[in-house]
Amino acid sequence: MPYQSSTTSSTPSLEVPTIRDREERMERALDLLRSTSDATPPDQAMQIVSELRMLFAPSGYRPTVQLEEEGRKKRATAAETNWRFDRGEIVIFHEPINGLELVPAAAEVKPSPRSTVAAPLVSDEDVRQCCEALAEAEKAGKHFIGYKWFRDLALAGLRYPWAATAEGRARVLKEAIDRGGIETRKIPNPTAPMHPTTTVRLVPRELSPVKVKSRFNPVPIQGEPASVTILRDRGSY
Repeated sequence: MPYQSSTTSSTPSLEVPTIRDREERMERALDLLRSTSDATPPDQAMQIVSELRMLFAPSGYRPTVQLEEEGRKKRATAAETNWRFDRGEIVIFHEPINGLELVPAAAEVKPSPRSTVAAPLVSDEDVRQCCEALAEAEKAGKHFIGYKWFRDLALAGLRYPWAATAEGRARVLKEAIDRGGIETRKIPNPTAPMHPTTTVRLVPRELSPVKVKSRFNPVPIQGEPASVTILRDRGSY
């Protein structure tokens, strides 16, 4: 009897790792780091360091750490005690190192400011574009606009260069908040009372230092201006 191949393959299909898979790997790596001590065997310690390097400091990228609270970056000159683990967030940005020579691991590096690879500057136009995007979102009449929704979805739909990446959107939004064009506030979260929702709102025009185009766009009509008509008709009474 001639051999016939089976219609079902015995080779298991490969599943693509999900975001949650990566989050769990990061959590496990940090948990292992927390459990290490001076008694940890060197080979185990090196394995943990290697895993942390792969997850948080990939080759070709420079990690930048930013401490936040309630969706806002903490002031760099504030005392360290103004930020706490139980109510703050640690945000890590990864900026590509373009054409820069990496310092060998064995080389001695003297302490210096973090100015070797400066993060892209946020321009006044970037901030204005971000504020105008929020003004457009507010036109929908929602009860509130979530910080993460606006950052990850609304801004992602813009065609500006800074909005093309998560890091760029986060950087420009935080700059708009720091400059006083956008403000954040907490509102109760019915589904998770222990974790209130952070929202964003455009600062009123009279208080905002950021110049945003008018939210009211008059529709052009044919004929003379109404003021001219009123002044002319006054002579008829």
